Amino acid sequence: MNNSLTMTPMAEQDPLVRNKNFNEVTFGYTEEQALLEADRCLECKNPQCVTGCPVEVRIPEFIRKIKEHDYEGAYTVINSTNSLPAVCGRVCPQETQCEAKCVRGNCRYSQHSHKNQRKACSRSRFRPCRSYMCRRSCSCRL
Repeated sequence: MNNSLTMTPMAEQDPLVRNKNFNEVTFGYTEEQALLEADRCLECKNPQCVTGCPVEVRIPEFIRKIKEHDYEGAYTVINSTNSLPAVCGRVCPQETQCEAKCVRGNCRYSQHSHKNQRKACSRSRFRPCRSYMCRRSCSCRL
């Protein structure tokens, strides 16, 4: 278990570059970063982060799949309760929802589950296209 109190930062575009394009600001986690952040999950017996999620994503379960390098399995777990996981992994106000309920969050060092959700969705090879946003990263080529 990673007992680090510091959340794994996500790389992002330089402000002088991003003010000239419409690409995503953040680049997403590398596999190493996703595993490091997933390892911070305490795997609580009564996960409060799930109660903080409006669609009740089974966060510890998909985090466990990421730890096992099973990104398709993580996506399947997320998609079982959330029909737009790739979008929610980017725009969800997690700091007032799942992270606010996280046991680690009670001491201001919650686990970044939304960033791992984004990683699981981008790594899944069989995710269906449900949004115009996935055109850039999905293999369906709509």
